[in-house]
Amino acid sequence: MLVTDRPAAHDGANDGERIDELNRSARQLLNSDVPAGLEAARSALALAEAASDRPRVAEASHNLGVLNCLLFQYAEALSALHRAYEIYMQLGDTAGRAAALNWIGNVEWRRSDYGAALKAQLTALHLHRELSDPQGKADVLNSLGNIYFHVSEYDRALDA
Repeated sequence: MLVTDRPAAHDGANDGERIDELNRSARQLLNSDVPAGLEAARSALALAEAASDRPRVAEASHNLGVLNCLLFQYAEALSALHRAYEIYMQLGDTAGRAAALNWIGNVEWRRSDYGAALKAQLTALHLHRELSDPQGKADVLNSLGNIYFHVSEYDRALDA
């Protein structure tokens, strides 16, 4: 039985746990069953919105964006990721902003909008440096290398 097959909890005390479980499930399904992950993220988002739980709305929106990107649904991906970014900004969550920007850059790269991709990735890199986050920096540098490679700026790709 998938996590999403269980009935949703209806009392407020369990809603946060249920949303977290759905968000975890959405992330775990990224590499194995993207449609099921998308359903888990949608369920998490609906519960988080009903509970007015902004941090969990941001997380579910971020997951939706990533999953939609993997399904080549770029408009939906960008909408969800920009929503997550805005909420992270309001919450003062720099790590969330950086992660959302990295994925916004990835979506723009897949759409061949290299200027928008570079802008998002360079901003994400700045935030990861602020946070002293080596894994985040590495993820963004990899993405920057891909962008520069696709625009035939090989020296910059190697420097990234």
